[in-house]
Amino acid sequence: MSKKVIIPILLALVLSSCQLNHISSKEQNSSSESIFSSESSLSTNEESTDTSASQEEQAFIPEGYNLKWSDEFKGSTLSNNWEAMIGDGSNYGVYRWGNNEDQYYKEENAFVSGDNLHIVAVKDHVVTEDHTYTVSSARLRTKGKVSFTYGYFVSRIKLPAGTGLWPAFWMLPESNYQDRWWPDSGEIDIMEARGRLVNQYGATIHTANINHQDVYKNKDYNFTDSDITSYHDYGVLWDESGFKFYIDGEMFFEVKSSTYQNNNPFYTDTSSNAPFDQPFHILLNLAVGGNYDNGRTVDSSFEEAEMLVDYVRVYQK
Repeated sequence: MSKKVIIPILLALVLSSCQLNHISSKEQNSSSESIFSSESSLSTNEESTDTSASQEEQAFIPEGYNLKWSDEFKGSTLSNNWEAMIGDGSNYGVYRWGNNEDQYYKEENAFVSGDNLHIVAVKDHVVTEDHTYTVSSARLRTKGKVSFTYGYFVSRIKLPAGTGLWPAFWMLPESNYQDRWWPDSGEIDIMEARGRLVNQYGATIHTANINHQDVYKNKDYNFTDSDITSYHDYGVLWDESGFKFYIDGEMFFEVKSSTYQNNNPFYTDTSSNAPFDQPFHILLNLAVGGNYDNGRTVDSSFEEAEMLVDYVRVYQK
């Protein structure tokens, strides 16, 4: 082949190589921009990811159960599933809520934002006839609106740390058993925590003996690689056989109906499962002080604490 033919060919090859390098360089720059954009998006949505996608991955549903009711706390308004309880308990017949609690409940301390229910305890100054309260908070219930007999009840919640804080997810009966007051009518505490013990929470059921004294079965769960300040699914499976308490889909505590029946002979007047054979409603609250942590309360520097609830769901057979 002559030199005249070879030179144009070589020139064409060089130009082609330069063009390919230019295209490759543009693709690499485009890829880098895409990766950077993705990382920026991940950083921006990190909290959102924690409160949505990761929750669904960890969700546990007992076999044979289907979703019956839920509140996902979307939008900006608390649904009418909930009633805000107001005050110090006096207007409900339980002054300081029966536990010597230090907060005054207000409706405005519970609100919906960012796909969560926010229950906020804040430094305040509320003077009543009998007491001066330096903290206000919120307590919500579904009484008269939503109640169930048996099912799997679960809520995904992020709890605050701090001495004197007492967040809870629990249940009470719609009506008093045989016209008797607590604890004869029963109580189901799916989750209670002491804010100063961030690696632990407790589950409890309350009933009564023949002398109407509180008879309770409880157990504390101790976290090993997390704590109450992260989101967790707190649940209970309640049926005719008793209760199974769950944390993130793992059962850690069981109370069989025969256990509390043996201690409560007067319940057998109507049912072998009494008082847990009737509709119970749901409560969510953030208390301060009280008997649960032996009267410990927040210190004088306290300003604010927040309990975040992503959802409450009820499954039944």
